[in-house]
Amino acid sequence: MFSLDLTNGQRLILLTPTPIRAKLKIIKLMNQEQISENRAKEYLDLGMNKYFGKDYQGAIEDFNQALNLNPDDADAYGNLCVVRYRIGEKRQALEDSKRAAVLYLKQGKIKQHQYALQMQNNLALSV
Repeated sequence: MFSLDLTNGQRLILLTPTPIRAKLKIIKLMNQEQISENRAKEYLDLGMNKYFGKDYQGAIEDFNQALNLNPDDADAYGNLCVVRYRIGEKRQALEDSKRAAVLYLKQGKIKQHQYALQMQNNLALSV
């Protein structure tokens, strides 16, 4: 058995005999995934700051960057929905709300899922 503490506080345990190169490759991939998630959160924060500063195009760019790094980021889709609605891109906002609703449900975030469904219903009436 091989066990190693990762930089993100998790522990990697391999039960089967695995060559050291394969173990190192697994560790590297896991760390890259964590780095991508952290960078995605940074872009999400930047996007929110730009949104509150009324730099809507900048916010959209940052939320899209977050999604490039973490395609399952429901918050990024939810925030894109709000920004796009704000600037009148209602069809795209509707698509973003649909994606957010699905991801929130998969992640067990029921309150956010319900909000995304509410946005989806409101947008469907205005498109």
